[in-house]
Amino acid sequence: MTEEKLVQEFEANFAKLKANREKVPLQQLETKYAKAYNDLLRDLRVCAHCFAYAYLDALALPDHPKDTAGVEWAHRRIKAIKEAEAQPGGLLDQADAALIDRLDFQEYTGKVYQLWERIKAEVWMPYQRRYNKYVTTKRGRRIWSSLFQAFWFPIDDALEGGIWIGMDGMVVNRLFPPDIGPDPEPEK
Repeated sequence: MTEEKLVQEFEANFAKLKANREKVPLQQLETKYAKAYNDLLRDLRVCAHCFAYAYLDALALPDHPKDTAGVEWAHRRIKAIKEAEAQPGGLLDQADAALIDRLDFQEYTGKVYQLWERIKAEVWMPYQRRYNKYVTTKRGRRIWSSLFQAFWFPIDDALEGGIWIGMDGMVVNRLFPPDIGPDPEPEK
C-alpha cells in the first residue's frame, strides 16, 4: 500500500469511528454492531501503527555504507524500542487509546512524536555523532559530517540551532545538530 493510500484509509477509518461514536451509543457498538465495530477498530489500529512507523522511517537517518556494526546496532536498538513501546502502557498503546478511546487525533500524533523523540535521543543522536569532526576550511573551523556529507551551519533561530549544508549548497538535514563538544585547538 502506498503512503498516500495508507493516509487515506487511516483518515477514512478515523472519520468513520468518530461518526459511529457520535451517532450510536458505545454499548450498541460493542454489542449489536460488535463485529463491524471491532473490525473497524482493528483496521484503524493497523493503519495507525503503519502511519506511526512510516513517520519514524521518514525521519530516519541514512545508513552509513562503511559502518556495518553501527548500522546493525541502530536497527537493533530501534526494533527494541518499537517492541517496548508496543507493549501495554507503551507509547503506541497510549496513542491507540488517544485515537480510539478519546477520538483525539492530536494526542495520537503527540504520542507518535514522543516515540520519535525517544528513538532520536537513544539511537539517532549517538549514531550520527560518530561521523562528526571539526575541520579547517577557507571560511574557518566547521563541523563536517561524513554521514550527511555536509557542513554544520549554526543558525540561532533554526529548529535545531542550525542546518547541515552539502557541498552543492543544498540543505541536507535539519533534525540532528552535531553535539560533539567544544572545538579543540587545531593541530599545528
